[in-house]
Amino acid sequence: MNINREHLQHELVANNDIYTRLMPLLSLLNHTEELLSHTVDALSNHPLQGAATKVGFLFITRLENDIRACSLLSQSGYGLQAQVNAATIVEIVGALSYIGQDENRAINWAQHTDKKHSYPPHSADGINATLDALEISDSYVRESWHKAYTFMCMAKHVNPILSLNYGLRLLPTGEAYIRGPDDSDQGILLSAKALYNAIFFGTSGIYVASTHCSDSSIKNQLRTNAIEILKHLFDLEPWFREVTSIRSLDTLPEAQREFDERLVNSLEKATKALVEDTERIRLKTEILNKETKRIRRETRFLRKLKR
Repeated sequence: MNINREHLQHELVANNDIYTRLMPLLSLLNHTEELLSHTVDALSNHPLQGAATKVGFLFITRLENDIRACSLLSQSGYGLQAQVNAATIVEIVGALSYIGQDENRAINWAQHTDKKHSYPPHSADGINATLDALEISDSYVRESWHKAYTFMCMAKHVNPILSLNYGLRLLPTGEAYIRGPDDSDQGILLSAKALYNAIFFGTSGIYVASTHCSDSSIKNQLRTNAIEILKHLFDLEPWFREVTSIRSLDTLPEAQREFDERLVNSLEKATKALVEDTERIRLKTEILNKETKRIRRETRFLRKLKR
């Protein structure tokens, strides 16, 4: 049988099995993709002026495609490869956060010509920039993000630990190498991790990208929806632990083992402050409009007196 046709048949079988077993994560990822689409539309229709927003728009559209790719790989039984994509998602969000509203950094990024190094030069800089943008100062949460990224990079850089555990099976009949899709318990575990990371870091990217939207009400709604997705992700903790219990929980990155609601609380606090600022601006605008109307009335009255 043609090897491509054989892989295709195995992928269809894996897709059905993974969809059944990981349906809660896949459903939540669909909501994440929808919110990403709304975010892209919001930045397209209501952008801030400047180079930073233009570069930010490039990142959010790239993020939309990479999350989709991560989803397709995970569902097709390529969990190890999906982890590589998940690491890229972290880096995209990191670059988005690192540039932020800084016009000089946006210009430096656009003019970057070094093929050996990316921008920002260190992935840790991007992760820290994301955490700062989310106003997360909790040292435990910050460390968890770095550990989660380290785990994903084990797949990205062909770390022997991950490659041996997920690329080779020691069976009673001998050694078995994984070719094509892997819908075994171990393979589905990796797909679950990749989907989790895509949702977790994808929603963080949405939260950061919303700063480039000039419409405050839309910005607030995007952030609120991103927080809701994170809350649903944390609500899946018991189910996720059961799915991943086929391996020792010690092998899971901290950001996945500890569904720390301090992250959500931090985001909610920042969003609440933004909403309050928006309300203050609205009230001031109303007062200004009333004052403007009063001055216009008085001006018209004075003109009539002069006549």
